[in-house]
Amino acid sequence: MAINGKSDTQVSNAIIDIEENCKDIECPKNFECYKTKFSKLGQIKNHGKGSFLECLEEDAAQCAFSLPCVDRYYCLCPVRIDIANRLNL
Repeated sequence: MAINGKSDTQVSNAIIDIEENCKDIECPKNFECYKTKFSKLGQIKNHGKGSFLECLEEDAAQCAFSLPCVDRYYCLCPVRIDIANRLNL
């Protein structure tokens, strides 16, 4: 399952690394973003590798990792940020 030009091996390695990083994080969505091999990552806009993403989901205000800012929401989820950065999303 290639994603954004990444090979199946690169995606599989990302999943393994991300699973390791999830050990100390509580996720209200039970890590569905990586457990579904990123098919449920949701709509995001990555403004370059960094520590936050813009969340484009309709229910962004209900997310525990959401940070409202003027007319948009930013995602502070460390797992989602890690996925976006590793896979250049």
